[in-house]
Amino acid sequence: MTPEELINIGKDIQIFHSRFQIRRFIAVRSGGGTIFGIYSQVLRELTSRQRALMDLSAQRELLKIDLAELQATDGTSHTVFQAQRRAVKTVQKQWALKRLGDQIADVRREFLEFARLATALKRQVGELTPEKRDRLDQERWVSELQIKAGSDLVAEGRISSGTLEMILALPSALREELTAFAVDKQEHGKLVAWLNAFEMPELPVDELAEEPARRLLEFVEGEGVAAPAGLIDVTPPGDSESS
Repeated sequence: MTPEELINIGKDIQIFHSRFQIRRFIAVRSGGGTIFGIYSQVLRELTSRQRALMDLSAQRELLKIDLAELQATDGTSHTVFQAQRRAVKTVQKQWALKRLGDQIADVRREFLEFARLATALKRQVGELTPEKRDRLDQERWVSELQIKAGSDLVAEGRISSGTLEMILALPSALREELTAFAVDKQEHGKLVAWLNAFEMPELPVDELAEEPARRLLEFVEGEGVAAPAGLIDVTPPGDSESS
């Protein structure tokens, strides 16, 4: 295999999550079965990638400074061993700079994917008043707990104590049906049937999301601060701090 062939193979390496993983196993899986839940998770992931880009970019600039410092030393006041050590450190940091560049490129790809999803999902969710946010959040958690209870039955043959505790923590008006499913074994078959028929929400495909996503990435890379008002809200609904 020639060096050129190895380089071409290296270009196929994807360091982080694939588009399919992002959409199905991060966004949909963690959304509790509702569009609002998916939107909330996507915003958390988007904020996480924003922080990663800022941290990695800072690391890259510090590496550039280290390299410039190593290369600025003429070596006249150093022993041969110190000169050799400096040469090795230079190569080491050059490789580290290359690896950082690859990581940044892949985080940028993930950031754009989450930004596209957030923009498209925002159009479905609409404006969030405090009342609407609370209602959608409650619906998300009821849906998630029903999915968890059904999954427990299918996988373990019983509903786990953790799921039961979460159901019992719900307001009485929300937990009545779930409690019946959980406590009455005669209802377990209905819950499993519901789970088998349940379909996760389909993620929207929105060609108009591309431009806002790229504008947001440009802003984050150019300024390193929060997104400007009206571009996109990167604060997860109901969560003052992203996980």
